Amino acid sequence: MPSKKTAKGGLSASDFIRSQPRNMTAPQLVEAGKKQGLKFSGNLVYAVRAADKKKANKGKAPKQAARAAASGGGSSEATFRRMVVDLGIARSRALVSQVEGALAKVIRGG
Repeated sequence: MPSKKTAKGGLSASDFIRSQPRNMTAPQLVEAGKKQGLKFSGNLVYAVRAADKKKANKGKAPKQAARAAASGGGSSEATFRRMVVDLGIARSRALVSQVEGALAKVIRGG
């Protein structure tokens, strides 16, 4: 995407902000901009960085949802998985077996 130019042919304030290191604070950027003949506020720095961050994060949420679905997703399943890890496989299998037996007994009516 070509950068926007100011009326004088230089970089726009937003493009200037994007071209500077992310570790520069807003006041530092405003001061550096003044030296380049640009006039903008610290609020523009925050707005440009927030918009850029939003663009960078766009599309990440569906990937996280897919990852959660592949790993069992729901909070009950996630809790169960944590419990299996805490209890160990052998003890977890024994408990599941006991629950299966109790359910089978209820279903048989006994």
